[in-house]
Amino acid sequence: LPFSREEVEGIASLFPQEGRRVLTGKAATKAQFNALDLGRFRYVHFATHGWLDAEDLRQSGLRLSAGEGDDGADLLSVDEIFGLKLSAELVVLSACRSGLGELLRGEGLVGLTRAFLYAGSRGVVVSLWNIGDRSTTDFMQEFYGALRAGESPSSALRRAKLSFLASDRATRREARAWAPFILVGDPGGGAGILNQTAQSPTK
Repeated sequence: LPFSREEVEGIASLFPQEGRRVLTGKAATKAQFNALDLGRFRYVHFATHGWLDAEDLRQSGLRLSAGEGDDGADLLSVDEIFGLKLSAELVVLSACRSGLGELLRGEGLVGLTRAFLYAGSRGVVVSLWNIGDRSTTDFMQEFYGALRAGESPSSALRRAKLSFLASDRATRREARAWAPFILVGDPGGGAGILNQTAQSPTK
């Protein structure tokens, strides 16, 4: 994901330095994420790979950087997300197919969206199919720019989509660049920024 760092740092630049915490590269580990006081953050943004294991939902999650001495990537699993203590207005999962899950009889759709809502986020922005690295970076910049201007999450998402539809670049107008993103939950009005904002993490 060559543009994920640019995505996170671009979003971070919209908010005061004292009110944000950014984890990128080798610092974007599960241990570093879990060490944060997550209850302080109004927005939590992930720009990374999503992983859906159709055979074992517990092995689905978000791919983070491996800890020191480990190879490959680490997984913030659905089970672990259910146990987080959030009070966020919004979690954004800028990852491929982050809105999918497993349909369980009597339970409904269980996946990352439900896990973050259960953990305390009032709303979650997810994608319904694979997303482009470059276009998503630009889309999220539009989305957070509207949030920072005081628009609600639903209005900000609409503004970002309309901006892509009005673009003079044909690739931006294509549905695959803007249509996958949906808002689930009820994050409220979202007017302005409170004390703390987080963008974390990215590989």
